[in-house]
Amino acid sequence: WNSSSPLRAAIFRRLPLTVRSLVEDHLTKDGLTSSEVRDLAVTLEILVHLEASDRLRKTFDILRISTNNSMSESMSLVATNAYMSSFLLSRNLSDSVTRMEVLMDITRIYPSWPQVKVFVKSLLKNQRPMLRRNKPMQFPEVAALVDSIHHGFGGWLNTECSNLKGRLSQMEDHGTGRVLLSDFYAAGLNGSWQFQESIAYMKELGSLDESEPSVPRVIIPNWVQGRSNCIGHTESYDTCCISECEPLLAHVEQAIGAPAATPQEVAAIVAALPSGSVPTRETLPSLL
Repeated sequence: WNSSSPLRAAIFRRLPLTVRSLVEDHLTKDGLTSSEVRDLAVTLEILVHLEASDRLRKTFDILRISTNNSMSESMSLVATNAYMSSFLLSRNLSDSVTRMEVLMDITRIYPSWPQVKVFVKSLLKNQRPMLRRNKPMQFPEVAALVDSIHHGFGGWLNTECSNLKGRLSQMEDHGTGRVLLSDFYAAGLNGSWQFQESIAYMKELGSLDESEPSVPRVIIPNWVQGRSNCIGHTESYDTCCISECEPLLAHVEQAIGAPAATPQEVAAIVAALPSGSVPTRETLPSLL
């Protein structure tokens, strides 16, 4: 664990000062033991839960639903969908920002909103056995539903990410893992709400290949992993596309098992390594 990087994460700033100082002291010296890492992970998970619960209570207040009284399943879905819409738009509901305004915005900005509602409803059905179906719900049950949404939303979002990757792969420039910048913007002009990032932003992101200045290209995995494809923001974390590169790199490092390797050794390992878009090969293509 890099001693300088973890504490830069937003969630670490929410730790009590004494705990944060203790973690920082350990990281700058001998690091954390496995049990300390486990305890820290539990603490961070509690912080995420408390933040979500607090946000849900504020949503109930704005909708004028009591957290002390029971409610119908349909009303719990109204509250949960309002919570999710504000979460996805990174906006808090308030008296000046009505639920209707937020729902109108998310329908316009995020076309996959109907699929999100289906995802939420499926989790509610899984949470409530048939015998309890349609019976009144209490606030803790809705809070548990929100927790399960946050636990599963990354996996759900990754389906969206795979679809984005698939669209770009159809425009790929001769097996380079890149898309011509002109084709990238053309996809945005054809009605897609994505593919709108500026050149300056993509340079900063590291997703623009200008090795041939006259023919700039967008690097598919770098763009998919970009923050512009993160959806849903809290004070603790953002929900982004799951990296397909990290497990591949971990496999290469494990296969090498040494601080360094020859290009030929790396090439042989990579050639035999299948991914979500490339099957196992005996040798790498000459382009690579």
